[in-house]
Amino acid sequence: MAVQGYFKGDTLHFYRRVNMDLTNCIIRAEMFDISGRSLKLATANSGGSDAMIKVTNATQGRFTITIPKATWYYWNDKSWCEIQVQDAAGELYTVDKFYLNAIYRKINWQTPS
Repeated sequence: MAVQGYFKGDTLHFYRRVNMDLTNCIIRAEMFDISGRSLKLATANSGGSDAMIKVTNATQGRFTITIPKATWYYWNDKSWCEIQVQDAAGELYTVDKFYLNAIYRKINWQTPS
């Protein structure tokens, strides 16, 4: 059975690919919920860090966004994430926007058996 949602007890990793060369590009993302909470993430070249958004292969347009579990654990169950790329010429592109459905079921191991 496939799980439809993200566990609030997990760090989230979103692996993305865009159809552009990300060399010298800035990537920003914002996670927000219906309660007004907002988390802004960015690449190291725009004040963020590789721990937030890391370009893993610039020429192939690949990057990873990481949201630590402690950051979003108390957020509303209905949240969204929007990702924007700014190229070297300053042009802005919204490359993805998606819904985060939070769920609470998670295995709690007592003993391996």
